[in-house]
Amino acid sequence: MTYIVPIIDTNWKELSSIKLDATVFTQEKVNSSLIHEYVLMQLSNARQSNASTKTRGEVSYSGKKLKKQKGGGARVGDKGSPIRKHGGVAFGPSSEINWSKTMTKKQRKLALLGAFVTKLENKEVVIVDGYSAAHISTKGAYSLLKTLAYSEDHNLIMSGNYDEILSKSFRNIEDTKYVSIDYMNVVDLLRSNHIMIFGKDGLDKIITRFSKAAEEETE
Repeated sequence: MTYIVPIIDTNWKELSSIKLDATVFTQEKVNSSLIHEYVLMQLSNARQSNASTKTRGEVSYSGKKLKKQKGGGARVGDKGSPIRKHGGVAFGPSSEINWSKTMTKKQRKLALLGAFVTKLENKEVVIVDGYSAAHISTKGAYSLLKTLAYSEDHNLIMSGNYDEILSKSFRNIEDTKYVSIDYMNVVDLLRSNHIMIFGKDGLDKIITRFSKAAEEETE
């Protein structure tokens, strides 16, 4: 199956379209297990170990037994015992836990390609041509999304190179995120219902990137 990406203007008028290479952008490249692994890796690597508790050896107490071992009464330890109020915590969370996961570069590329093909399959990718803004304007950015009927949905805005005006215009719009093609990732792709690539050069950059990934897979 050959995927076709429409090129639209800011009024949702289709200007033309681009046919993608069927040997690169194909359902055969969609590996659900690999995509799932990439999502877990990305979310795990973003996780921070903020929760931390002190063990009985770390709490600030002398360590002296509260009562003698024998001679009446229950045998108790020091004030830092986990069974006492303000004592140490047994089996509590530690900030030293490392949540990070790894994948090979080749696996990451193929997972990203598979996620992008999934969006092509669902016809959720368009190229927006002719949008230009001389200054940062959230109002103008929201007006564009409303014109394209994307104002109340999960949107991913991308461009070939980082564009400060695009970034700052869309950053305060709910459920809308802007990234440059270099920072495209699986989680953002899967969370978005609409992917808008501003400028044909952005798609050219994606095609080049994934074509190299497909070539490396066959090596």
